[in-house]
Amino acid sequence: MMIMSQKKRYSRARLLRQTLVFASLAMRIATPAQAQQVLWEPAGSVSGAVQCLGVTTSNIVYAGTDSGLYVSSDHGDTWQNIADPPMGTGVTCLLITTDEELFAGTKTGLFHWRIIDASWEKVFSSTAYTWVTAMVEGRNGEIFIGAADTTGLAGSIFHSLNGLGGWTEIDSLLIGEDVAFAFIADTSRAVFVLTNGGGVIQRNVFYAWDGLSHKWDQVCLFSPVLEIQALICDKKNNFWGAEAHGVTTSTDRGVTWLARDMYPNTCFAIDIWAGDERAVVGTFTRGVFYTDDGWNWTEASSGFPLNPVFQDERILDPIFALKYDHEGRLFAGTRDFGVYRSSQLATGVRESGGRASIAGFRLGQNYPNPFNSETTIPFTVKERGSVDIRVFNLLGQEVAVLFDDVVGSGEHSVRWNASEYPSGMYLVRMTAGVHSSSERIILLK
Repeated sequence: MMIMSQKKRYSRARLLRQTLVFASLAMRIATPAQAQQVLWEPAGSVSGAVQCLGVTTSNIVYAGTDSGLYVSSDHGDTWQNIADPPMGTGVTCLLITTDEELFAGTKTGLFHWRIIDASWEKVFSSTAYTWVTAMVEGRNGEIFIGAADTTGLAGSIFHSLNGLGGWTEIDSLLIGEDVAFAFIADTSRAVFVLTNGGGVIQRNVFYAWDGLSHKWDQVCLFSPVLEIQALICDKKNNFWGAEAHGVTTSTDRGVTWLARDMYPNTCFAIDIWAGDERAVVGTFTRGVFYTDDGWNWTEASSGFPLNPVFQDERILDPIFALKYDHEGRLFAGTRDFGVYRSSQLATGVRESGGRASIAGFRLGQNYPNPFNSETTIPFTVKERGSVDIRVFNLLGQEVAVLFDDVVGSGEHSVRWNASEYPSGMYLVRMTAGVHSSSERIILLK
């Protein structure tokens, strides 16, 4: 799921009114004791309002802001801006495909990261619609994008078999010049889209893509008061939406939606930790909330910065993006303070010395490190099961499969002969069931 820049969706006056309302309500919100235990910290230095976040399978983190596109290979400790001048003033949405291809949507078109020469190529631009607002990967690697005009009020939807060209406009049965606010794909990669109703009606409209008939089928016409900002699908194919009044969910692929019991908050971002289906939402004034059952929400905002406009302890900086990595670290993109992170919002996951550690599951540091040609990588599992260990370069490309088999409980190790690979930093990722962990290793010849 990808989402367009949120600042376009709300007027300053409207947000100010809502902020004041939420501030008055804040005194009635009893902050649970658990919230004080959740510590957020700044994650390196990122310039600009963070509009979107993305994470590769090797836990490389990308942050699209209104001033560039930043990448971190060390869990957010350091960042590098890899945006090109032709991309314009900022990145509005990101897509990392199942094949680890990186796409960046901007107000000047869609760009694809060329791994072969570490450069950007422009793969989509329309005369009428230049602003890429959202995108998603469908079945068999096909890519769907929403594009709007410079006002963000009129747009259309486009489709490509691989995202690199051959784009066709697919607006059949849309109400009007619909602007795609958010896409979502279920576990079978079936695609759905949320639009603004094409300016014909003042309501959000939810469509499902019919690949056989090559058209959109209207699934739901939302009430005027329901304004969904972001969407996510869990592994049970339940849809979760962050919206202007809290959180709403659908258990029938978008036909009907149910408002979840939550404090009144404008929610801009939502994500789910795959390990235990824990949902988290980012709000405009109250930081982050999480739930394990969809009904009982816990505030988890300790450590978040205050809104610089109000400097009120009850009003926090707006959160425009949320994203878990594959080790349970949660990254939050803020409007004024870059990226924040927490390692304590996924059940059973804690950080020690910068690494994820789950009881009975551990990927150890390789030895020697740095190494010349060959190194040993230790790992521990609590019980018998399948273990997969792979090596990735810093661009997220898989370079070696070191282990993919069933092992018994206890301590084990695997060796990597890297004599055919260039010097540099690599990431080793171990996966066992729903758990995963990564370590940085250095090959020095």
